[in-house]
Amino acid sequence: MTDGVFMLSIKKSNAGIRRVLIDYNAYISIMNITVGCYHEQFRKVSELSRNITHILNILVNKTYYDKRLRPNYGGRTVDVGITMHVSSISAVSEVEMVSSTFMNTI
Repeated sequence: MTDGVFMLSIKKSNAGIRRVLIDYNAYISIMNITVGCYHEQFRKVSELSRNITHILNILVNKTYYDKRLRPNYGGRTVDVGITMHVSSISAVSEVEMVSSTFMNTI
């Protein structure tokens, strides 16, 4: 009877090993698919950033762009909005009309 019990435990352990191997194979397959998707997404982002860099380089190329001229030169003026965040104003001198400021850059 001890042989029958021993054989039964081996069969159970083999089934457990098979189950673990099946789970492991499923996990590896999912990881391969996931890594492949991230790689494809990263490749697309990399291509997009190269395209944006190329477009910006063309826009500020000295043969096409003159920074001394305002946008839409000869036409209507272009409104430019600026947002400033003043952190503090300190050391105001009424006599010399001088003040020191500290601003955060964004």
